[in-house]
Amino acid sequence: MNEYFLALSKLNINEQAFHPLLPKGSHDERARQAFMKSIHQRAADWSRSEAAKIWGGRTLPKFEKEHGRAPETRKEVRLAMEQDPYWQCIVGLRRITQEMLWVSCIDTVEHEIENLKARADEVDQGLGSLKVNPELEIPDYIKAVDIHVMPGNYYSEYTENDLSQGAVYERGSYLYTHGYNGPRFDNLGQGVLEYIAATFPDFKPKRILDMGAAIGNSTLPYCDAFPNAEIYAIDIGAPLVRYGYARANALGKAVHFSQQNAEETDFPDGHFDLVVSHIMFHETSREAIPKIFAESHRLLAPGGKMVHADLPNINMIPDLFQQVSVNQDHYDNNEPMWASYHSLDLKACMQAAGFGTETIRLDMSPMIISVPPDHNDPNPDKLVRGQFGYKLPEAAQEIQV
Repeated sequence: MNEYFLALSKLNINEQAFHPLLPKGSHDERARQAFMKSIHQRAADWSRSEAAKIWGGRTLPKFEKEHGRAPETRKEVRLAMEQDPYWQCIVGLRRITQEMLWVSCIDTVEHEIENLKARADEVDQGLGSLKVNPELEIPDYIKAVDIHVMPGNYYSEYTENDLSQGAVYERGSYLYTHGYNGPRFDNLGQGVLEYIAATFPDFKPKRILDMGAAIGNSTLPYCDAFPNAEIYAIDIGAPLVRYGYARANALGKAVHFSQQNAEETDFPDGHFDLVVSHIMFHETSREAIPKIFAESHRLLAPGGKMVHADLPNINMIPDLFQQVSVNQDHYDNNEPMWASYHSLDLKACMQAAGFGTETIRLDMSPMIISVPPDHNDPNPDKLVRGQFGYKLPEAAQEIQV
């Protein structure tokens, strides 16, 4: 575990792997982004470690003195911390640095967008396919806020055949996650694949669907893991799937991208052997998640597998303050569905969707981070697995004889 935390401390902005679609930026723009990444990471660290000291040393004793007892709920802890000037400063800094981080990426994409579109045409090898749907209705739970405080969200378009939100998403998401998703931004996909290999060692899907795939960063590892399979990726945002298609072609991967809502797709019944997603559920609504499970069930061929990876339930964390710290994204990072997702009975949702009780599992998969090379360990591909993993609601379509 010490190796895991050491790896986190070594993450560096310069480790992001370059490809033709990634915005280059000038020296000054990249320096600005590096600064924003660093101060954002520091604010996140302060909201966990240093704020915990404030809670234990000042806010908790004050609460106990006023109420004659310890706090009993996460809400009581949050409301108490909101009165503390240190907490007010730190959560404000987290929000402000998140906003500034996105702006630093947008400035680069705005003046590079025409070049990015030209490069998208240049790298198009005809691998996979691309389909957008201008008539697709964006769900209210997506339109309500700019998720992750990313201006324009996943679906806004500013030019013809726009892919700017995809470029902003890739660069900005790498920065605000501090690089832990790996230089190719694909560690989530790698983690799910490790789980599948360990849990179903003989499973060889012929057709795979990644729901809520964004730019396909977690999708591409499936091309290498299952080279004979057809890979499909859907997302609600047209700029994201346009960018994802071009990015996949630039990296020599064949993926069929289409703009679709995971609640109701246009694929035929039983079309896929494997349906996956990577931290999609907590950005949807309580009403949408049962529909996505039902659609997954409809799409699976007999004997097919469904594996959706998302954040673990914060109620599993025994310390109430740490629950508040983790849940702060609900309040300052535009994650309005975060809390309601944690209150859902996922097993009941899967059962209602048609999955047999005996096929349902809720497992944990370790978070994977890539360790940047240094003079002590020059291996650039070393991976470390940590205790902060992802919950995997998983089920199978029962084999029909």
